[in-house]
Amino acid sequence: MEGVPEPLVSAGKLVRDDDGQPIMVRRYSDNLLATLIKAHRPPRRERSLHFELPTLHSMADAAKAMASIAATVAAGEITPGEATELTRLVDACMRTIDAGDFVQRLQALEAKLNVTRPQASIAPNLGRGKPIKRD
Repeated sequence: MEGVPEPLVSAGKLVRDDDGQPIMVRRYSDNLLATLIKAHRPPRRERSLHFELPTLHSMADAAKAMASIAATVAAGEITPGEATELTRLVDACMRTIDAGDFVQRLQALEAKLNVTRPQASIAPNLGRGKPIKRD
């Protein structure tokens, strides 16, 4: 990969060597330089964390977990990026717990109102298994 030769210019004037010849430098494209820099970057390594995350059974546990993550970052035991990943884990667990709570509340309301749910699925059969009528 050779760059494009071009004369060296300083303060609007050609820079010359001792013999009076212009000094030539090679100019490379920014895209090429960015690609070369990225190519020599070592791959990202994840490390195991020795970090005790509180057991997550309720939303109150999530608050404790987030406080624990923040304290661990403040102590310098984990990086902010690692804390972000742990926060995503806590968030996913809390969404799962929240969905489970929602289903329980819905089932309690349905039982109280004596509402029955469809047995097979939520979506209708859409005519599966029936012959197609042709005109």
